[in-house]
Amino acid sequence: MPVVVRLPGFEAADVDRDVMERSLSVGGRDVSTVDVVRLLTKYGVPAEDVMTMSRMDRGRVEVVLASREAVQRIRAVTDLPFTVRIKTFSISLLGKQVVCCRVHWLPVVVSDNAVGSLFESYGTVLKLKGSW
Repeated sequence: MPVVVRLPGFEAADVDRDVMERSLSVGGRDVSTVDVVRLLTKYGVPAEDVMTMSRMDRGRVEVVLASREAVQRIRAVTDLPFTVRIKTFSISLLGKQVVCCRVHWLPVVVSDNAVGSLFESYGTVLKLKGSW
């Protein structure tokens, strides 16, 4: 199944799929690039396999690795959650991800089907749960 990428102002053809398949997002409380280097080293990814690293915000660093095999090495680790020293991290692939969201202040007369139809333009809706 192809990955659906929708970014405002960009078309799917504008995304370099090779780079996306070699990329990881490392999340954690106040994660730094030094933390990510320690994490990758601990789990067998040598420095020469890291092409670039970008701190996106206090809770996330995106990493592009040299090969898909390096990504697979990280994904094969069963020592979850990832821990280095006293910090705990999560790692996810860029692209297709499961995202949970809550819609506030929606009138109760709006059906689950209407909400699902709205969000289908962003990807596959897996589950809807009304609060009533």
